[in-house]
Amino acid sequence: MVLVLAFLPSELPYSLSSRIVGVCMKLDNYVKYAFLITMLLLCCCADDGVRDNPTDPMASNYVASIEPSDDDTGSDSGDDASSPSSTNSGKTSSSGKSTPASSSSKASSSSIVINIEVVPPCNVDGEDNCEYGELTDSRDGAVYKTVVIGEQRWMAENLDYIEPGSEKLSIYGRAYTWAMAMDSLGKWSENSKGCGQGMNCSPEYPVRGVCPEGWFLPDSVAWATLLYSVGGPSVAGKNLKRTAANSYGFSAELAGMVNFYGEIVNAGTQAIFWSSSDAKYYASRIVMTSTDDKSPLRGDSDKDNLLPIRCFQDASTPAEDDSSPTESGEE
Repeated sequence: MVLVLAFLPSELPYSLSSRIVGVCMKLDNYVKYAFLITMLLLCCCADDGVRDNPTDPMASNYVASIEPSDDDTGSDSGDDASSPSSTNSGKTSSSGKSTPASSSSKASSSSIVINIEVVPPCNVDGEDNCEYGELTDSRDGAVYKTVVIGEQRWMAENLDYIEPGSEKLSIYGRAYTWAMAMDSLGKWSENSKGCGQGMNCSPEYPVRGVCPEGWFLPDSVAWATLLYSVGGPSVAGKNLKRTAANSYGFSAELAGMVNFYGEIVNAGTQAIFWSSSDAKYYASRIVMTSTDDKSPLRGDSDKDNLLPIRCFQDASTPAEDDSSPTESGEE
């Protein structure tokens, strides 16, 4: 209305001017109501983080394009893989350590293609020939079993590092909120500082998070690499769960999770793990169930829920204990 008044000619008769002003005041009220209604609709309908777009790198269900190799007869294209384009086989960090292939928060939806070769099972018919190792976390001295699967080395146990606010999941390690998992306080690295509930953050991948030095919190691409390395989503659950074939020594436990009420739920029925892939109020997770051997790449969880963690690194990283001096970030 103020704009209308500013452009009224000064020579208009007073009666006509006052009528125009009256009409404008009524219109101004309608405009206010229309604006408020529009804003309410936007708030109700907006999709924070575009959670349901698997081709959006910032969506919690984002999955890099996977192109199994020609001899990948055991993989399943399923409905979890998206569309493709270039290659990201890994990179070398400034410290000289090789870091795992991973998505970039600034990558376009067509920037990553991972060529996957299915790895032959190493635990078959009771004969276990998997490549195991040990990781010693210098922060608390905890020792974890590790296993090499294709081009990745994974913890074969859930992380059990005591982070304030984390919850114990029986004998299966601990559960963490997404902010704890990402190390939002920046205790161990600055890369993902500030990532947490209600925050959209763009860390450089891979993210260390709460993992031991030299290890990383897997994003959607790292999880996809694992699942296709063991045959694809149609058989990955069976091949990775300790309660099933466990053909690769990953030993996923059906430990469940802790909801934001502090209750342990889905214990005995689901193996659930955080991913470092982000949306504003949700973060992606990987779920394996006791009743279905498929392992969906897509899924998300409220960041206030507490989920278990499996850390990973590039298999080319020297397999040695994390025995460096205690880190300054320890409380």
